[in-house]
Amino acid sequence: MSDIILMSFKPVFAYQILEGRKAFELRKKIFTIKQGDRIIMYASNPVKAIVGEFIAGEVIVGEFSTIWEYVKAIPSSGVDERDIPYIRGHKHVLAIKVVKPKKYKRAITLKDMRSLIPNWRPPLSYMRVKGRLRDILMKLIDLTECR
Repeated sequence: MSDIILMSFKPVFAYQILEGRKAFELRKKIFTIKQGDRIIMYASNPVKAIVGEFIAGEVIVGEFSTIWEYVKAIPSSGVDERDIPYIRGHKHVLAIKVVKPKKYKRAITLKDMRSLIPNWRPPLSYMRVKGRLRDILMKLIDLTECR
């Protein structure tokens, strides 16, 4: 069964993914993620909102130089020099292939989330969405898509 993972993104990278211009997401923090997992995208400051999602395709973990050369060799990867500062210096890097990116019709703001879950904090990197958070988030996404 696939998981739902809420991940934080710098807005520039979030919108590149949602516009289909970036086909791989690179992460310096290695965590368990499977092909088919649903990735909910939180765009950090100054946007501060859940803006869309994608399905995790191929997931690769490897040394920085190996992953960098792999994604750079794919013409449509969308990975460029702006990604390097984030992952440089880390022995291992995670690369997630973006499949079926979907921008929400209306972003779910930090204020929206905190109106339902007081003091809610978005993840610094990622969090698995379970229980009450999952129920609330899925309801908000459904409402967002109906507008």
